[in-house]
Amino acid sequence: MRRVVITGLGAVTPLGASLSRTWRGIVAGKSGLVSTPDTVVYRAIPSRVVGLVPTESRQSMTDAVPKDETSESKAPLKDMLWNADEWIAGADQRRMATYTQYAIAASDMALADAGWDPKPGSIGAQDTGVCLGSGIGNFEEIYDTSITYHKGGYKKVSPLFVPKLLINLAAGHISMRHSFLGPNHSVSTACTTGAHSIGDAARFIAFGDATVMVAGGSESCIHPLALAGFARSRSLSSAYNSAPTTASRPFDSGRDGFVMGEGAGVMVLEELEHAKARGAQIYAEVLGYGSSADA
Repeated sequence: MRRVVITGLGAVTPLGASLSRTWRGIVAGKSGLVSTPDTVVYRAIPSRVVGLVPTESRQSMTDAVPKDETSESKAPLKDMLWNADEWIAGADQRRMATYTQYAIAASDMALADAGWDPKPGSIGAQDTGVCLGSGIGNFEEIYDTSITYHKGGYKKVSPLFVPKLLINLAAGHISMRHSFLGPNHSVSTACTTGAHSIGDAARFIAFGDATVMVAGGSESCIHPLALAGFARSRSLSSAYNSAPTTASRPFDSGRDGFVMGEGAGVMVLEELEHAKARGAQIYAEVLGYGSSADA
C-alpha cells in the first residue's frame, strides 16, 4: 500500500478562528471553555459549560482573547474572532449551516498551508477528494424549522432546510468550491467522526483511490435542546460550572462528564511520493487508525 502523510492543517476552534491562534492558545494553556449564556433556557440545564467559537458578540465570554489585544488593536483579532464574511459570500452563507461554514474555512486554511491548489479539470483536481463529517451538524436549524413547521405548516419550511441538514453537504460544498473530482465521503460517528474521517481518507490514498484528500470534522450543535438531551443522559460535566475552564478533564479522577464544543479541524493528506515530488512540507505520516468504537 502507498504511504500517506499530512501536509496541511486548518482549524476553527474555541481558541480562535485560525490554526495559528488555536496553537498559540494551546501553548499558552488557554481552555476556550466558557459558561453558557445566562438566559432562562440555559439556567435550568445542570451543565453550564460549553466550547464556543469566539465571535465579536461572544468576545467578552472567552479567555482565548489575550487581554492586551483591546479594541484599539483590531488587526491582531482578525484571526481570533470568527467572521463568516471573510470566507464565504453572503448569498452562499444563507445556503449553508454554520458547521459547513466552519468546515469550508478550515479546509481553505489547510489547503493553503499545504500549498495545494490544482486547476479545475486538471489531473491534480481529479485525484483530490474530501472526507469530512459531523456528529450532529447544526442543531439550531433543526429546532427552528420544527417550530416553524408546527406553527405554519408545510409551506413555511425553507427549501434550504434539507440541504443545510444533511451531513454530507459540508464535504460536497468543499469539493464544489475547489472543483475536486476525487472521492467525496462523509462520516457521522459521534465523538470519533473526525478521527474516522482522517482514517478513511488515508485508506483512500493508500489503496490508490486518490492522491490528495481533505479530511476532518466540523460541528455547530451548541443549543439548549442539545445540551438538555445530553444532560438528561447524565453525560455532561456539571461539577465545575463555577470554573468552566477546568471542566474538561477526561483523565482526571474528578471527572464527571464531557463538555460540548463546536468548531472544525481539517487536514490535507497526501501520498508520500507526490508530496516529496512537489516539495511539500510534511508534518507527519499516518501509519494506521482504529474504528472499533465511538469513543
